[in-house]
Amino acid sequence: MNIDSPIEDSLPTEVKSAVGSSVHLPEIDITELPSKLLPYGEGAKITYRPYTYGELLQFNQSKLSKSDQFKRVLSGINTSFPVDDLSYFDFIYIGLLRKISTFGGDKFTLTFGCSECGKSNNTYLGLTDLEFQDIEIPSLPVILDVDDNTHIEISTLTIKNYLFLLDNDLLTDKTAVYAASVTNMEFNAAKDLISSLTGDIIQDLESVDAMLYLGIKPIDCTCSSCDAKNSISIDEPGVLVSPFRGSSVATRSRIRFG
Repeated sequence: MNIDSPIEDSLPTEVKSAVGSSVHLPEIDITELPSKLLPYGEGAKITYRPYTYGELLQFNQSKLSKSDQFKRVLSGINTSFPVDDLSYFDFIYIGLLRKISTFGGDKFTLTFGCSECGKSNNTYLGLTDLEFQDIEIPSLPVILDVDDNTHIEISTLTIKNYLFLLDNDLLTDKTAVYAASVTNMEFNAAKDLISSLTGDIIQDLESVDAMLYLGIKPIDCTCSSCDAKNSISIDEPGVLVSPFRGSSVATRSRIRFG
């Protein structure tokens, strides 16, 4: 899917000024990611820097849209490829690293409302408390044969395409999300093709989606007021990166790795 969205060019003015004031911060190398760097090719390099105090203040005081908040997080990540080609789940992980590295150590605070009594709770977690689902395929893209003459190539959803879905209110449209992950067709063509699929190939597509899921397992937290058990999902970027299916086996002959 080809969507033009240069991140730095689209940053609001106050974000650009904060970015410009942070040029002397240390760059921290990334060596491990949920995607195992498969989407980026051999030799890809990724670094990130902590937030400055000025960035934190602007982040918390400004009325940026969700899309612009994500772009602000991206502004502190450097890559040897276009930064908005980062996998969505890698972005979540690196965003958390940026947040933690700003204050030192490896801990962060998770605030949640109890599902039973509604009381607000704080729980303190570290990176070791988070279980990411690492990618378990040999290479990308995953190639799904639709018929004898047509196939679709599917990779991890990039943050660029995530923002496209967000800005166009398409994140709840599963067909659109699938289409945004297709790399050998334009978005509309991929969406039309996926919408027309029938039969067991639909299960194959969902199996591919499961292969590419790199999210974080929910965290079990106990309410400090009523002792109720809460299962907290924290793989939404707004939770982590802001500073403060069926069991059927796929038809394997349709799924290849390239």
